[in-house]
Amino acid sequence: MGGHLVAGTLVLNGPASTPVLYMTNAGSLTFDKLDSDTANKAFTLGDNALLDGQLVIKEAAGSNISGAVGIGINQGIWNLLLGSGRALGTGTISAAGAGFVIQGSKDLTGANAFSNDWVLNWNSGESALYTFSGSNSIALNGTVTGSNNINAPIINNISSGKTLTLTNVRINTGVNADKFISIRGSGDTIITGTVSNGNEALIRGLTYTGTNGVNTNLGSLTLMGSNTYNGLTTVTAGTLRVGNNSALGTGTLVLNGGALSASDSVTARTPVSYTHLRAH
Repeated sequence: MGGHLVAGTLVLNGPASTPVLYMTNAGSLTFDKLDSDTANKAFTLGDNALLDGQLVIKEAAGSNISGAVGIGINQGIWNLLLGSGRALGTGTISAAGAGFVIQGSKDLTGANAFSNDWVLNWNSGESALYTFSGSNSIALNGTVTGSNNINAPIINNISSGKTLTLTNVRINTGVNADKFISIRGSGDTIITGTVSNGNEALIRGLTYTGTNGVNTNLGSLTLMGSNTYNGLTTVTAGTLRVGNNSALGTGTLVLNGGALSASDSVTARTPVSYTHLRAH
């Protein structure tokens, strides 16, 4: 039976342990913030089989919440509504399980953005869903890395007029070849920094799938950095915006749908293969 629990500060104590938080019933669990009596505290949001339960954290965590953060272990999606990009502390966030859905109760940008590094490392690959949604912009100022030989999918369903902004992306650090990072959804995503291979000895690619609408493409991906990845850039729906001559890395651009746009005068030296092409 679901319910709603509203509490103040959740204090994660103990010098050696890594606390694990579970939700066993649908409903919502709300805290003002997380804190600890131990420096560099790490914690894990454990397995969660609930798709409709929600964890709400209103404020930035205390300064002792600076260790690694695990989201999921083997299964379940965590639904998080956060009032600060520092609500989970400042340590590296490693997401496993079936993933997460993160919303901001306000814009999580600027001084309120996430400073954490992110590692997406679910073994079963595209069964894991790393989703950002809601009606407020979210910015990830740390590095986002795909790991564990998955093709990491990032889904942006944030409302129109708001954005998901990523800084640096490392596509995959695993040892298997031909991996890619996939960005999907109806929202507008901007990558301001560099998209790199992660494992420089292997081929890494980027795929983008927006949402097909009636006579239009919903969603966009804007690449602003001088990118170094060497695999395919594949577009199947939505609009891919190219911000400079090196934005598409060194591999081939494959257009299987969607639209291609440049934010300025751009001369891309990338080979192009297309089934359907619409430029604007």
